[in-house]
Amino acid sequence: MRRVVFNQKGGVGKSSIACNLAAISAAQGYRTLLIDLDAQANSSHYLSGKLGDDIPLGIAEFFVQVLEGGASARKARPPISPTPFANLDLITASPALADLQPKLEPSTRSTSCANCSRRWPRTTSGSTWIPRQR
Repeated sequence: MRRVVFNQKGGVGKSSIACNLAAISAAQGYRTLLIDLDAQANSSHYLSGKLGDDIPLGIAEFFVQVLEGGASARKARPPISPTPFANLDLITASPALADLQPKLEPSTRSTSCANCSRRWPRTTSGSTWIPRQR
């Protein structure tokens, strides 16, 4: 089961919703991975307790490797960080994502929900939580 929480509008609770859904899933015994894709890194802060430069680059480091191409891009894996919560892991975000966003956006932007599963959304802001089998 996979769930994605994203919305272009700021201040609507995307990070809070994603963190709470991930925590509920983990508390129910599912191995859960939250992927923070927001340059503000609020989900990363909530779940790791770290701030600013103390938060590992995480998904930004992965995107840099992929954008550089070559052999390292094929072997690139986003670093998964443990959280203090049982069954809940995190791929952190960082402010570096803001600089990477223009490079990651496709030349044709998706604006309709029919294309959401096939294309990147217009913004990289949001969080994904993925519960896995118990």
